[in-house]
Amino acid sequence: MSISSNCEIICDCGETFEAELWTAVSVSDNPELKDLILSGEFNLVSCPKCNQIFYWEHFFVYQDIKSELVAYVYPKQYEKQAVEYRNYMLQNFKQVADSMK
Repeated sequence: MSISSNCEIICDCGETFEAELWTAVSVSDNPELKDLILSGEFNLVSCPKCNQIFYWEHFFVYQDIKSELVAYVYPKQYEKQAVEYRNYMLQNFKQVADSMK
């Protein structure tokens, strides 16, 4: 199941606004989202003040059941904490898997 939620965005022009961003992507259920990711159009937002269109980096979970792939995608600014986020993702994945037994 793919999930989106409203997130606070801050544009370079200083405008703060809310936009709907994907937080969980199941390409098995929504294959068009994979195309958006690969084309660079995923989680694009448009500032209501200056009309600038830009990608807003945001954590999301990517799942492709056919490929048996689950990925926790985090913004580049968190790259130094990659090990911490990887462990967090694995812990959450284990909790979800255990709850499905």
